[in-house]
Amino acid sequence: MGAIVIEAISPQEMLARHKAAGGIWADPPSRDTRMQNVDEALQLGAPLVFRYRNRKIVARPLPFHAGVRLMQLAEAAEDAANRKDWPEYAKHAGEAMRVCWQHAGHPRLPRWVQRLRRNPFRDASIAEVREILSFFGRCQMLSLAGTPSTTGRARRRT
Repeated sequence: MGAIVIEAISPQEMLARHKAAGGIWADPPSRDTRMQNVDEALQLGAPLVFRYRNRKIVARPLPFHAGVRLMQLAEAAEDAANRKDWPEYAKHAGEAMRVCWQHAGHPRLPRWVQRLRRNPFRDASIAEVREILSFFGRCQMLSLAGTPSTTGRARRRT
């Protein structure tokens, strides 16, 4: 097995080696590249609007754990509906509607205020529950992976 040799080379030599190797790094990036997908990037943080019984409801991005919980509840409710186990369906659908309503409302509205407001989803029909779960399933999920709150501070090496 050969040894790995690390050597310092100039940028010109690096470009020459890339060109000789071929592939995606053969040509340096051009200076006249233009930004693309600007509208999509700006929409990432924009709140989504949902119409429910002629009422406009704004949805904030879901925390990752709430999104996974919502998918689990939606699957359990669908299974209960297929088995025609209506008490079980009501339990899972009701919990899912509570999670949906908890994460509805404008992103600047504190979550505790949202919990005080009356939940319009609590008396939704089966078709409306499917529509609500479909909408909230498409909401962006936020993950805290990689942020200082989950990884802790980097330790200073001495």
